[in-house]
Amino acid sequence: MGALFISVEGIAFEGDPYRHRVIGTIGAPGVASVRIDKADVGYSTEFKGKNDLFEVRLMAADTFTATFLVTRTQDASSAPH
Repeated sequence: MGALFISVEGIAFEGDPYRHRVIGTIGAPGVASVRIDKADVGYSTEFKGKNDLFEVRLMAADTFTATFLVTRTQDASSAPH
């Protein structure tokens, strides 16, 4: 199974209404990283790692932490190109 990392660089408290918005990076060894730019709870993206395809969803955020759900959706070698 492939490796995946999520780096949370900051959490901004902003917007109307005010809410916690996550800034960070999703990545894996040997592939380009994907930027998370002030994402709200519910944000979801697909990430293609070296050997696997993942869905990454932001489940919760507060002042100091963010919680993600990562689901391996399929082996990347069988993913459509």
